[in-house]
Amino acid sequence: MDDKRQNTGDNANRDNQNNRDNQRDNANSNDKNRDKDVTKTKVTINNDQRTRIKTVIRGDNKARATVDFNVTVGQRVPKTVTYYALPLTIIEIVPQYSAYQYVLVGDNIVIIEPDTGLIVDVIPA
Repeated sequence: MDDKRQNTGDNANRDNQNNRDNQRDNANSNDKNRDKDVTKTKVTINNDQRTRIKTVIRGDNKARATVDFNVTVGQRVPKTVTYYALPLTIIEIVPQYSAYQYVLVGDNIVIIEPDTGLIVDVIPA
């Protein structure tokens, strides 16, 4: 009977280790998928579009984040940060931004994919 209990315990330990390995593999896979998502959502805009976006958003203090975080394309915005729908004028300037939102962080306009919280563009204000 003791052998049976020992085997059951060994199997449970092995199962737990396999579950941890699978979770780690899934996390690594999610990181790789996140990187792919960023490159496929990145929108290239020209200097004229950037200037026009800055002009529209420059005075919008309601969208200013008070949290300090790494503002880099591909980074995830902290869950504590509230982001806002882009004004219609911005969508007219860059139609590809229609699904995105934004927040002001320091001197930057941060364009965010709201479903994932990933930064897709950073425009110096």
